[in-house]
Parts: sequence; structure tokens; C-alpha cells
Amino acid sequence: MKNYYKLLQVDPSAEPEVITAAYRRLAMKYHPDTNGDSAEAKARMQALNEAYAVLSDPVRRAAYDRRLAAENLSPSPQPRSNEWSAPNATYTAPPPPDACEAEGRPINARSVVMLLIIAVALLGLVLLGFVKVGPLELIIVLVVSLLLVPPISAWLANRTRR
Repeated sequence: MKNYYKLLQVDPSAEPEVITAAYRRLAMKYHPDTNGDSAEAKARMQALNEAYAVLSDPVRRAAYDRRLAAENLSPSPQPRSNEWSAPNATYTAPPPPDACEAEGRPINARSVVMLLIIAVALLGLVLLGFVKVGPLELIIVLVVSLLLVPPISAWLANRTRR
């Protein structure tokens, strides 16, 4: 991409008046009428006109500045070497994440308490399965267990915060 600021010999932070003055000065110097109608002078004048058309329009100048900044920020291509190296020669694997990091959130005391209560309730259901109870009693125990989990876990979570 052409650098219009270098072409007009002005700083990128130059005011519009400075850009206009630089364009007029260079146009007088490189205009084909003053240079014997040479092809080089025509090409130079065309480039000056293009640069001035962009830099004199605030909207086009802002868009040009963004493109120029993006181009200057993009990394230049690295020179290639003729030597081959193994693709993973310098790669070291990161340590495995903790269980709580894998989900992206820490395990808090409330979650631990909730898991313990659910585990105890399920263990109770399994033990009830070994005793001769009917399906109705099993459903009642399951419903009562599930209804008691939230208030008990909230109560325990409040106690652990203190």
C-alpha cells in the first residue's frame, strides 16, 4: 500500500492546511506542463493527485489511516530457512488443568456440600433397595430427599460463609 504521507512529504498528524500546501508545492514541481510532458512526471503527478484526494477528505483519510495502521501492525513474513526442524521440537505441553479449571469456575464450599448431600441421599436409596419396601415408599423417600437438598445445602452454605 502506498504511503500517501511520505509521497506528500508530510507527517501523518499534519493539519489539512499543511497537506494542501505540500500538495501545491509538489504539484508545481512535478506537473507535466513544467516537466516537458514526460511520462515520469505524469505518473508522479497522478500519484500526488491520488494522495491528495484521499488525505484532503476527512472520511477517506480516516479510513486510510486505519488501513495504514493495520498494515504497520501486521507482522512481516519471517524469512524461511533451508534447514528442517521437527515441528514440535520446541513445544512443551502445558500442565493439565485442575478439575475446577477445566470447567472454568472454582469449586466453592456450597458445591461441595451439595454434592455430599446428594451422595448421602443416593446412598440411602441404594440401601433402601436392599430392604423389602414397596415402590411407593421408595418414591416418597426420593421426593423427600430431593426436597430437603436445597434448604439443607443453603443452610450449610450460610454456616460456611461465617
